[in-house]
Amino acid sequence: MDRRESPLKRLLTLCIIKLYGKYSKHMYFPQKLINILSDMYVNNQCCVRHGGQQSDWFTVKSGFRQGCIISPLLFLIATNQQPRGITWKAFNHLQDEDFADDIALLSHSQKDMQEKIRCHETTARSIGLKISHSKSKVMKINTKSNSDVLIDGKSVENVTDFKYFGSYLTADGNINREISARIVMASTAFYKLNNI
Repeated sequence: MDRRESPLKRLLTLCIIKLYGKYSKHMYFPQKLINILSDMYVNNQCCVRHGGQQSDWFTVKSGFRQGCIISPLLFLIATNQQPRGITWKAFNHLQDEDFADDIALLSHSQKDMQEKIRCHETTARSIGLKISHSKSKVMKINTKSNSDVLIDGKSVENVTDFKYFGSYLTADGNINREISARIVMASTAFYKLNNI
């Protein structure tokens, strides 16, 4: 692959591999499709509207576009390619939980967790993605280990609870915080019905 190829072209190349498997060598995305998608992402201009006011226009230089229906597809194509490059051990239990741009890795040891992260970092880097250190968290369950888990050479924050897809998970399995949050959400929903 030409080093000067755009990330979009690399992403589309991954799409071909995903869609056509062993036949990918004989298939390609038409340049017209690459041009159309590139026009959506290169020099994309946006503004912010709030309270009847509009900001100055600015160029969006990175990331997938919020609200763009093609962005989730492109992201899924790229991230679905990622696990194919990683060799997992054959266990009879869940190894990871993937949804959109969130990946929850599960492991029985710090060493195994670090290896999974290393594999994800390497594979993500090869397709132009990076694991967010600031958004990543480690929750240790039933262990006294103080070993740090590293992403990009930096220690990942250890937490005893965090919110994952709208639900609170805790290291001790306590559901009180989750129940309280659900009661608040239900109360808020019922309160909004008063105005109908």
